[in-house]
Amino acid sequence: MTTAKGWGVRTVQDFPQGAFLCQYFGELISNTEAAHREEDTYYFVVDMQDGRQCCLDGRYYGNVGRFLNHSCQPNLVALQVALGYEIPGIAFFSTRAIQAGEELGFDYGDQFWEVKSWNCTCLCGSAGCRRLARSPARLPSPAAGDPCPPRPPLRGFALKTKRSSPLKRVTRSRLARESRPP
Repeated sequence: MTTAKGWGVRTVQDFPQGAFLCQYFGELISNTEAAHREEDTYYFVVDMQDGRQCCLDGRYYGNVGRFLNHSCQPNLVALQVALGYEIPGIAFFSTRAIQAGEELGFDYGDQFWEVKSWNCTCLCGSAGCRRLARSPARLPSPAAGDPCPPRPPLRGFALKTKRSSPLKRVTRSRLARESRPP
């Protein structure tokens, strides 16, 4: 844990490109339930075999995968996988060779930053950071050591899709509307 970034994950061994590193675990909830929850920080949207979408919420139940930070030059990619016949999951694979001691990170995507940029700044520290120039000067100063100060309730969610790792924005009303039975 760092004072600037909070929790993060580092590897204790070398990994080759394409290696499986971990899976994202969380509570599998409906989009309706997701629309009613206050905190959306740990959501991944996953597609079920029957075509429905659900959310994996790692806020209360999860593993090391929920502590992976954003990086503008990621060494991981998040891919949807199927567990058994029906249960969806998210797996992280290395995009390049990773040396022991490196912090693991993946790109949260443009949609995440569209939703969160008003109160969060990129702290990846990579040489190719794409977000530093987008950090508006009008943002309030965060509390000491807190990159994301308290915020009012969001009008939308930052959610993962199976087709790509980047996040897409889904409003609460659309999420609730799409989860209603026909």
